[in-house]
Amino acid sequence: MSKKIAFVEIMYHETLLSELSKLFLQLKDVNLTLFVSKEVFKRFDDTLKSDPRITFIQYDVPKISYRTFIKERSSISTVSGDIKERVNNGNFDFVIFETLQGWPFLKASYKELSAIKVKKAAVVHNADVWAGEKRNVPFSIRSVFMDDRRSHNYFKKWLKDLDFLITLEDEQTQYLKEKIDFNPSNIITLRCKFAFDNKINNSISDKITFTIPGSVDHLRRDYFGFLKAFEQIAMKHENVHAYLLGRMMETNVRNLILSSDILKSNLDFWDDYVPNNEFNEVISKSHFIVLPVAGIYKYGITKITGPLYDALVEAKPVIISNNVHVNPKYAKSLLVFEDQNIFDVLENGIEIVKNGNYRVLVEEAENVRSLFKPENFFDEILKMI
Repeated sequence: MSKKIAFVEIMYHETLLSELSKLFLQLKDVNLTLFVSKEVFKRFDDTLKSDPRITFIQYDVPKISYRTFIKERSSISTVSGDIKERVNNGNFDFVIFETLQGWPFLKASYKELSAIKVKKAAVVHNADVWAGEKRNVPFSIRSVFMDDRRSHNYFKKWLKDLDFLITLEDEQTQYLKEKIDFNPSNIITLRCKFAFDNKINNSISDKITFTIPGSVDHLRRDYFGFLKAFEQIAMKHENVHAYLLGRMMETNVRNLILSSDILKSNLDFWDDYVPNNEFNEVISKSHFIVLPVAGIYKYGITKITGPLYDALVEAKPVIISNNVHVNPKYAKSLLVFEDQNIFDVLENGIEIVKNGNYRVLVEEAENVRSLFKPENFFDEILKMI
């Protein structure tokens, strides 16, 4: 008998929604209904939009923030109520809330979404907030996280309503098993990216290429350290190039690039959202994915960094800062650096390419990639549905 599964994503994790949709559709007799905002649908994987096994229900959902909460709360509540009615009256077997995050959204949506009567699961993005642990963030952005305690109060309610939690890494699962009151066997471990194709789409550039995927946000990654090091690299080596592969959100980073003739000539960035096909093309031709991760989150334990998985599923060697806890299963495809040594690790990467040892790194990365095959996660899905 066919399983009818609903995903709810009216916030912003459209890439994860695409990946999880493709994963669930690997199973026989599965049909999906995706309740999404129009913005999420616009950025959703185009190759899936015509799949007959997927039904889309779109909503005009405003971006809800602390400033707009009073004005927009009724809109979120109305949308949540419509989703509740459609699921409860639609013979669904299972519903997954892909993003339950931020006190304004939680407050506006909880009453309606928690009243859905079928089996329910939620994807965990910030495990420390679910656990009620204080996050270590700079004073300058502390106001952004003032709602952590209030969010946690809603998560405590949700833990009584949910049948399953879905984490995106082994360490997240272990953390939650130790920190929250929830049936540990119902914490399901998936990933944010999967290796759906047997063939790796690698068309390596003639230039030694370093790429940082993801929106350019200095709170997540140390762009200034990377740019300073890469500028020196580009002055020393002619055959190099770099990409900041995500929407430019930092005026200071943009200005720094444009003020340097070396960077302007040897580095590309995007002012807007990067189309999926262009994103995949740049990843494919890159030699290294570079992740100079800022140290304000417990990346790898309570929160994942998506660009790491962009690299792993494409069998790309990764240059990553040592403040990220990385699953030991991935270690052999990584070059790890301390913040002050990013120039040295970029130089090391160039030397590895030139002396032929790059092929060894790629072989290790291909072994890691096999861990992300969809069939490795079927048993976890079947526990839920």
